Amino acid sequence: IFFWRQHRLAARQKRQRRPAQGCGGAVVPLSQSAIPLEDQPSSGSALRSRVSVLILIAIWAITQFYGIFSPQLLDDMDALHVEAAREMVTRHDYVTLYVDGIRYLDKPPLPYWLGALSIHIFGVHDWAVRLPLAISVLVLTLYLYGFARRLFGERAGFYTGCVFATCVGPYIFTRFFIPDVMVALWLTIAADLILRMVAGIEEQGQARPWQSC
Repeated sequence: IFFWRQHRLAARQKRQRRPAQGCGGAVVPLSQSAIPLEDQPSSGSALRSRVSVLILIAIWAITQFYGIFSPQLLDDMDALHVEAAREMVTRHDYVTLYVDGIRYLDKPPLPYWLGALSIHIFGVHDWAVRLPLAISVLVLTLYLYGFARRLFGERAGFYTGCVFATCVGPYIFTRFFIPDVMVALWLTIAADLILRMVAGIEEQGQARPWQSC
């Protein structure tokens, strides 16, 4: 948040210092320009963005999608959580979790709903339950890319996505069925919305509804 605020302050000072060409050849300060400096389109930016996204998806496919087929289910929490998702499908009960016929109320239901949906579509396979985790890593990678790209530029966004996609942690913690990567995704979205809210208050005096634009 500190570096983000410093970046916004530097960008605001830069807009105020540099003049922009207005209508009819008049010089208009960039602070009064209709399009902020960082939002003005540049040639080739769309192509660079598409290439960056494709590279990040390729890295995800190598590190995550290929790896969902191994190892087999591990003891303890991995098998326990997968069994809870499987019994959702067999019992047709998507409200109360069960493991070996015993109520299991230790975790929130979203990961198990996604695991049960994957089992319903692809069948009872270990890779089917890991698929929602792998997709969550992809969504988080692209979200971090867009998050850093919006604040610090295309290169920063690409490097951010690459760093996360090649981290050891996301790879290890998606080898077994635990909701940690989904929690990281929602925390990242929440942090982004907080920064959007702060920016909206600084620029317009009030936050935008849902901070979604």
